[in-house]
Amino acid sequence: PLQDTYADYANDIAAAGRHLLSVIHSMSEQVSGRSSEEIDLGELAKEAAQMVEGAAKERNVSIKVNSFGAPGMALGQRGAVLQVLVNILGNAVRHSPEGGRVNIDFQSGNGIIETKVRDSGPGIAPQDRLRIFEAYERAHDADDGGKGLGLAISRRLARGMGGDVLLGEQPEQGACFRLRLPAA
Repeated sequence: PLQDTYADYANDIAAAGRHLLSVIHSMSEQVSGRSSEEIDLGELAKEAAQMVEGAAKERNVSIKVNSFGAPGMALGQRGAVLQVLVNILGNAVRHSPEGGRVNIDFQSGNGIIETKVRDSGPGIAPQDRLRIFEAYERAHDADDGGKGLGLAISRRLARGMGGDVLLGEQPEQGACFRLRLPAA
C-alpha cells in the first residue's frame, strides 16, 4: 500500500519529466516552423488524462474521455497538442472540487475538430473571461499552484497550428475550454 503510493508518485514524476521534455521539444518545433501532421485527438486526450491522473486521484476527481463518435483526425504538432491538452486538463482538475468530475468531448464540422474539456469547478467570472489567456493572469485569487501561464501558452501553441483555445459558454457549473484544430 505505502510502496504502491510511492510507485504512483514515481510514475507521475517520470510522466511529468517526459512531458516537460515534450514541452521543450514542442516549443522548439514551433519556432522552427515544423509542418503539421495528422493526429488522433481522442488518443491524445486519453494520454493527457493519464498524465494528470495522479493529481486527479489526490483530489478524487474523475476524468471521463467520451470517445464514442470518434472525432476524426486533426492537423497539428503532436507534442504541442499534448501540451495544450495537459494544460487544460490540469487546470480542470485543479479547479474541480474534491470528488468533482472532468468530461472530455469531441465535435467536428466545417473543417474543424474540437475537443471540449468541462470541469465541475466554480467557473470563470465574466470579468475574467478575456484576461485568463494573458500570461501570469489567473481567474481565481487563491493560490492553487498555478502560475497563470498554461492558458497563454496553450492559446499560442494552438494558434501556431491554425487553431485556437477558447472559453466556451458557461455550463450550469464549472468551465468549458475548447481546443479547435483544423481537420485533416
